[in-house]
Parts: sequence; C-alpha cells; structure tokens
Amino acid sequence: MIAQEAQVSQARLWSQIIAHAWSDEDFKQRLLDEPRSVLAEHGIEVPDGVDIRVVEDAAEVRHFVLPPPPDDELSDEQLGGDIVAWCYSGRCGHCGCGCGRCGCHC
Repeated sequence: MIAQEAQVSQARLWSQIIAHAWSDEDFKQRLLDEPRSVLAEHGIEVPDGVDIRVVEDAAEVRHFVLPPPPDDELSDEQLGGDIVAWCYSGRCGHCGCGCGRCGCHC
C-alpha cells in the first residue's frame, strides 16, 4: 500500500512537471536536457545507474514505451488478454493511477 501511495504521489508530481513544461519553454528545455536534475528538484529521485530520458510527443510523432519484462515468470494465461495490456499501459492500481480496472497482481 505504501509503494502504491508513493507511485500516486510521483504521478501527481509528474503531472505538475508536465503542466510547468507546457507553460514555460525554458523549463521544458531543461527537462529534456537535464531530466535527472529537474526531476530531483521536484521530489522525484531516479536511482543511480538508471538512465533517464524525457521525450516529447508531437502531432506527427508518438512514443510508445515497451517496459522491461517482469522479474517473475508469467503463465500464458497471465500474458494474454487485457490484464497485461492494462497494466503496462499505466491503467492499474499498481502503476499508481488507482483505477483498479485490470485486476493486476503485479
């Protein structure tokens, strides 16, 4: 539960960073150029050894993130259907949004 609350808090912080970037071009450029520093300034710590990149979508360019596979082996049943798609699209309680639609057991 505490980990989920931390994820929700980070999601809110990230939303605030996005809003700031939309309204301040200089800030947006710093976020793109120095993401680790900007995130740390806003309370989001990235572990050492983790490379962080912030990319910007545009009308003609969209980015889809392929997450790393889970540490635990998943059964064929767990890999199929909506559960994995919802979980990895950021729409489950595990990711911090709290919607709980997917029934994810991550």
